[in-house]
Amino acid sequence: MITETASAKKKPVKTRTFKASLSLYFSLPFYPVKSRTFFYHGHLALGIEDTVYQIYNPKLLKSDFLVSVMPVATWLYENDRFWIDRDPSSRTYKHVHLYRESELAKTKVYFIKIDGIDTNITGPVQQYFKTIEEQFQRGELKFNFLTRNCASLLNAVFYDNFGMCRSASDGIPSVIFRKVYDRLKTMDTDIHIGKLDKIKNPRFRIHRYCLGINSFSCEKYMDGWIAARS
Repeated sequence: MITETASAKKKPVKTRTFKASLSLYFSLPFYPVKSRTFFYHGHLALGIEDTVYQIYNPKLLKSDFLVSVMPVATWLYENDRFWIDRDPSSRTYKHVHLYRESELAKTKVYFIKIDGIDTNITGPVQQYFKTIEEQFQRGELKFNFLTRNCASLLNAVFYDNFGMCRSASDGIPSVIFRKVYDRLKTMDTDIHIGKLDKIKNPRFRIHRYCLGINSFSCEKYMDGWIAARS
């Protein structure tokens, strides 16, 4: 925690705690129209203020890093010339831009935003992503599609800081997204939920089915879930 303390001996100690925002993003599974894929998991990403942290499969994408870090606005709204930015001087250095398109050009994104988070929480969360990247670089941590994926590796943030309990479904993004919301609603937190949407690139379509959602229209289901809690 960052504090400021008065130096006068007889005056009461004044402490100011700085606050930040933390956002959990859930992207619906999508596929390119010309080469349909069968990845039905969806995707989770974590935002701290204006920076988003994501876990991708390095082997599948032929990247030499595990954790992608970039500005939230760039991830959501901006296209790129490359799948992976390898320019050390770039603000999106070591980021995976799937299909060179912004996230909202490919799919729909739902979010849970928590305001007023103490920096004594967000600081260790940022360090956590540095730590797992270092473990990956040393060969101590490997991506696993079922147990060490974008959801399961993000879960540690909510286990350690928000008292969320572990379960067998913790590798499924849609389940974790709703589970985090349910946990936050029991706490004294200022949370906001919603959907980010814009006109998609016609090259992409959203899968009707998403793992963890008992519906053959995952977008319709999630829209209803958000509406019922807004």
